[in-house]
Amino acid sequence: MEEKQALPPANNEATEGYPATGNPGFAGNSFGYPSSYPPQQGYGEGYAAQPGYQPTQQDYKSNQPTVVEMTSDRRSRRKQFQDPLCLAIFTTICCFWPIGIFAIFRASEARTAQATGYFEPAQTLSRESRRLSLIGIGIGCIGIIITIIVTVLVVNKIAVNTANYYLSQLNHETK
Repeated sequence: MEEKQALPPANNEATEGYPATGNPGFAGNSFGYPSSYPPQQGYGEGYAAQPGYQPTQQDYKSNQPTVVEMTSDRRSRRKQFQDPLCLAIFTTICCFWPIGIFAIFRASEARTAQATGYFEPAQTLSRESRRLSLIGIGIGCIGIIITIIVTVLVVNKIAVNTANYYLSQLNHETK
């Protein structure tokens, strides 16, 4: 013989000791909240403005962050800091990578020092990174110029030798 299990009552069915909503103590919706609250005594429909009082913009408070103005000395230090990282990356990619790598390291250290508030070391590291980058750019430009000159000379020498070879071949055939 099979025993039937009793199913739990549906939410709108009354159970022992509870109202038909399925939620004890509330006669409102199925979430357990009353369908409407009675109006508050003495307040009417919302809050009325007090007589003789007009709210102004100053009376409202905002959740916006407070801006603190820095002193002129600190502001001028921040303006003097120039981030040399882009120049160091350019030097590494386009000009002379061995010096460019050291310039990137110095620029990274300068950024870290600036972010932590060490302005004097940040400026020193920034200048050092910039100097390394400019040296790398100079070496890269000199290298490019030397490469162009050598290429032109080699191509010219090959062209002259080729022309001399063919001219000598023509001279031997005509004799």
